[in-house]
Amino acid sequence: MFHLFTKQILFVFFLTLSMQTNASPYRIEDNTIGNFEVPNINSSKIAICFWDQREQVVDKSRPSAWMGYLRGGYGNVFGVVLESGNAFSNLLNDRLQKAFSSKGIETKIADASPFDNEQTVINKLTSTKCEKLVLLKMVKMMVDGYGNSYYYNVSINVSILNSKGELIDSKSYNEQFKLGKPRKYKDKLPESIKLSVYNCLNNAETIAAFNIGASATDNKNLTNNNEEEVNQQNKNEQQLSKTENAVKYDVIVTKKGDEIEAIVEEISEKTIKYKNKNQPTGPVRIINNSDVFMIKYKDGTKEIIK
Repeated sequence: MFHLFTKQILFVFFLTLSMQTNASPYRIEDNTIGNFEVPNINSSKIAICFWDQREQVVDKSRPSAWMGYLRGGYGNVFGVVLESGNAFSNLLNDRLQKAFSSKGIETKIADASPFDNEQTVINKLTSTKCEKLVLLKMVKMMVDGYGNSYYYNVSINVSILNSKGELIDSKSYNEQFKLGKPRKYKDKLPESIKLSVYNCLNNAETIAAFNIGASATDNKNLTNNNEEEVNQQNKNEQQLSKTENAVKYDVIVTKKGDEIEAIVEEISEKTIKYKNKNQPTGPVRIINNSDVFMIKYKDGTKEIIK
């Protein structure tokens, strides 16, 4: 009886120990999360701030280096953390700054604590004296799952402000990336992180908010780019009209930048039904709205999918 009781105590002890995030063997090396990409934006000076407002960090139950959970089969939970112990938000700020800088945009970082209030964070952004301020509120950025189904769940509130801290545009971005089996999650996680940051900035309203009030040089470049795009589009349409028996079609542009030549059949609240351009009498295919950025219709109109 004594030995049985002792075994039970030891089991509870090791189970409790295994549930502690700080004892986790699951660590991500900072350098595996490589260079970010950002959409084409015209702005000469930008201040950025990833503000960590994830519930588990704000209530101090998890460290700022925390990136999520891996769950075992016996109810045990292991944390996923950055190997360096640095704040996840700091790493995101660093990668985003380098991405903007690679496009020739001067970028400053406003460091914010998870325990700052929003006005304090905005004051830190305005103190940089930049013409555009980007506040990325991290509501949820974490690994979680069970068995063979692990995901990277993302929810970011993106606010674009002017140099005075006045709101120009605000968007909520939510997405889920499938990572697969727990032993494979490290392979897909870095790319999922990078893609989530790109996608949260890559929508028409956010890009327009960046471009409002851009310098004369930036506006000139933007105008020239638009004119080139229109001219090229006209050339393409002229070429198409010259093609015998040419058939126009719709183009579904995904958030990853892929273009699907299609015949759009139906757009519902969550999905888009379409047929392949080359199979007009073929099967109806389905794509989630969350994976689509825009539809370019055959009549020349465009629709941003939200």
